[in-house]
Amino acid sequence: MKSINHIVGQLDSDLKELGYTDLNTSSNNLKALELLKTALNNLKNTVLKSGFPSLKEEIRFFKEVKPYLLSRFLLISFVIQYNDQKYISNEAADNLLQSKAEEHNTFLREYKTYLLQLKSVTTEQEKVFFVRNQFSPPLCDVLKKVFLNPEFCTFHSELLTMFKSQRLIQKFLDSEKDRVSNKNTTIYKLKWTQKKTALIELMYGLHYSNSLNNGQSNISEIKEVFETVFNVDLGNVYRIFHDIKNRERRTPFIDSLRVAVENKLDEEDAFKP
Repeated sequence: MKSINHIVGQLDSDLKELGYTDLNTSSNNLKALELLKTALNNLKNTVLKSGFPSLKEEIRFFKEVKPYLLSRFLLISFVIQYNDQKYISNEAADNLLQSKAEEHNTFLREYKTYLLQLKSVTTEQEKVFFVRNQFSPPLCDVLKKVFLNPEFCTFHSELLTMFKSQRLIQKFLDSEKDRVSNKNTTIYKLKWTQKKTALIELMYGLHYSNSLNNGQSNISEIKEVFETVFNVDLGNVYRIFHDIKNRERRTPFIDSLRVAVENKLDEEDAFKP
């Protein structure tokens, strides 16, 4: 099983070189996802071409190696999807979470009996559960995966992968809740009371004037900070900025800031002796 061990070892090395040490929170999600995808494809080609040197190695692969890697691939895929939806709006992210929760509950109901079997597997059961073509799956969605890839799947391996991935996703969501909770208990007590377009106008003004991180920060990062500090959901800022470009007076809020400051300065000058 040197080829499989080499692929897994190379993946670990590549992830470390990428600086990807926390699969839940890394900013290199897309790169890590591509590394995992490549490794899984290489593993599939190796298994289909060379098989396994022993029954023990086959059991280990479908019980440990594949579920470990594929569950993390599914986790990162979800994290990317979640962050994309959250960027669009909090409502879109909430809808995704609701859909995921319903999917998880359905999975637990449908496969409860088989999941309980995996809680404590005997040596003889391992030879049935984690060796290809030894178990006749029930009619279900997982059965389709096994039929499509009979030489790279076992029914219980797929169940284990799904169960592990959902637990990882839940762990990620719990950490997100803690992060949001911590933000809500910080010093940020300001609430934006102008129009959202006004704040977006200001946000882009600061960005394009290189006033934040010397212009190295991106709109997504700035948007998240503004939403947190001012307790507001800005929605799709790219679409709103496009609307700003098309209106007759493009920067009325920024213009009003200058007028407001000048009026205050003039007012204070009037009271000077």
